[in-house]
Amino acid sequence: VPFLAVAILAAGSAWLQRSSYKELRGAKLTYARMVDFVEAETAPGRAVVTDLWWLDQAAASLADSRRFFVVADATQAAEVMHRLSEAHEPEVTVLRHPVDSPGLLSAWLTRSCYSFDQEHGSGEGLIAIQLTRKCSR
Repeated sequence: VPFLAVAILAAGSAWLQRSSYKELRGAKLTYARMVDFVEAETAPGRAVVTDLWWLDQAAASLADSRRFFVVADATQAAEVMHRLSEAHEPEVTVLRHPVDSPGLLSAWLTRSCYSFDQEHGSGEGLIAIQLTRKCSR
């Protein structure tokens, strides 16, 4: 009986480790795809504005080559966009997620010179919105 209990415990442990490994591997692949998407959709040296609190940590390997601005809400986003516009930043990429990013992008742009250029989505639900500064002021 003790041998059977040990065998069941060992088999359960092996199954749990295998399940955990598969889950960790899946998460790492998802994060790798997100980093690849952010890298492809954002230009080195350019500003990246997001309301996804976790994105700068997930894409930390790009932090040296991109300038991440993480905003808490639309008011803060509008302020960051205004400051980037006043600094004559020619292009900005906004990264959002349809579920994790409430509100309209238009609220972010009210005090800036940015207008929508193009939008791309990723398989993980991220949306990259390219903005271009259009006014001369």
